[in-house]
Amino acid sequence: MGCAPTVYLASKYNFLGMILHCPFISPIRTRLNFEFTKHLSNLFDNIEKIKKVNTLTWIIHGEKDNVIPVNHSEKLYNTLLNEYRYELRLVKNANHNDIIEIIGIDEYKIELRKFISKAQNFKNIL
Repeated sequence: MGCAPTVYLASKYNFLGMILHCPFISPIRTRLNFEFTKHLSNLFDNIEKIKKVNTLTWIIHGEKDNVIPVNHSEKLYNTLLNEYRYELRLVKNANHNDIIEIIGIDEYKIELRKFISKAQNFKNIL
């Protein structure tokens, strides 16, 4: 599932956790990185919707992403309430579609299991 429907659903419903791979703030701001774009109406305005997310969130982004600037992930992560921040993982030498290949599938599975375990424990505390 893409980041727009994922963030939208997580802003409306409670989930165990949310993982975003190379998310965007909004499609408009992906291509137009100007200050005025924050005032444009946007159906997929993740930067506003993520403020309503109340689930543990892991954001992963390739540092060399040439599709969505890495600062989108940084801004989304920093907009999350502190208690819902799991990790902002910036993957060195990774582009938009090769993060798992760069990390390695075995290492990715280990990190994924850690996140799931933390999310399960996190929900039990609430």
